[in-house]
Amino acid sequence: MYSLEQLKIFVIASEKGSLAETARALGRAQSGVSQAMANLEVDLNQTLFIRSKSGLTLTSAGKSLLPLARQLLRQADFFDQQLLALQRNEEAEISLAIDESLWSEGLLQAFTPLQQQFRQTRFHLITASTFDIEQMVAEGKVQLGVIYQDFDMAKFVEFDFHFLGNYRFITVASPQHPLAQLAEVSPQDLMNYVHLTHRSLNGQELWFAGSDSEHCWYANDRLTIYQWALQGIGWADLPEQMVQADLTNGRLIRLPLAVEPEGNQVGVVCLRSRSHSHGAVSEWLLAMFKQFFAQIKG
Repeated sequence: MYSLEQLKIFVIASEKGSLAETARALGRAQSGVSQAMANLEVDLNQTLFIRSKSGLTLTSAGKSLLPLARQLLRQADFFDQQLLALQRNEEAEISLAIDESLWSEGLLQAFTPLQQQFRQTRFHLITASTFDIEQMVAEGKVQLGVIYQDFDMAKFVEFDFHFLGNYRFITVASPQHPLAQLAEVSPQDLMNYVHLTHRSLNGQELWFAGSDSEHCWYANDRLTIYQWALQGIGWADLPEQMVQADLTNGRLIRLPLAVEPEGNQVGVVCLRSRSHSHGAVSEWLLAMFKQFFAQIKG
């Protein structure tokens, strides 16, 4: 019966075209490599190479079997890597949901080492709103959720809670909006214009985001609200990190509020489902999130 070691020699010999070069590549004696190849041909009952002074040339049988040998070696390598991952307590699959307005280029870059370190883990990312993610974690549909802090989270008991940092929400509008022309904006002024309001799919809002205005447009993602604000449709409460570039280039302005002029500090938290076991990948993600959001000044 042929061995993986014999198949490895077969593949390398096909690439090198010489048993001497194959032996050097493997750090083995040429006689041992030559004997291993001869034994493989006996085990397979096939001649794999035509041997000549100029080197090795694959036979038709060798050409036919070479791709399969490479595939078997890849599968064996995958098996070894998967076994090592299990020994290191690395999850085979992990699902993560992040509030869509927390996603950024910087956070994307922070994920890069994940693939390099945990090659055997399948990764599934979902972007949604905070309240919808809470429900996903509570029901065990995802293992981790990164969201804004909801002070009514006591209604869910099926997750662990980890504080990550703060995001500042500020009130913004287009420079062409009537509110942008005021030296100071009162609550009554705000109520006279369309409030671009974020709501989850089941109609929930963060503690500061509700509105007494009769003029509201609702969306379940902040990117839509952000685009509406750029178009001058109304005013909105948005994460400062999300709109910073547009504040700098003048596409949006921060409204001078008479009440809460500094905006609202909103906690960012990571929820971990208790219906899943958590291993090395989950721990890596939690540590990465803590480091990333701690660097952001709310």
